[in-house]
Amino acid sequence: MVFVRIFIALGGAALTGLIVWAIATSGEGLGDVIARLPSDPWFLVTMVDLYLGFAICAVVVAVLERNPLIALFWAAPIFFLGNLWTAVWIVVRGLALLRGAREA
Repeated sequence: MVFVRIFIALGGAALTGLIVWAIATSGEGLGDVIARLPSDPWFLVTMVDLYLGFAICAVVVAVLERNPLIALFWAAPIFFLGNLWTAVWIVVRGLALLRGAREA
């Protein structure tokens, strides 16, 4: 499990670095980029895939977290912070909860 935590933490760190790099090097504002994307059909496919994945992760978090307020704390930000927040949840809480669910 330690290897999995390290692997996911490194993936989250790499994603954070990629986000910082994109912000620092993009010649356009984020609004300009977002404004032109919907004209491409693959943008719709990508967004549906992305948010379906977010919804699936949020359901897994909500099912594994026993306290509804803690579940809300971990699940709701997934839709705004994406897979970076999912990686944080897995590293901090997810693996222990999955191990406990497997033993039950």
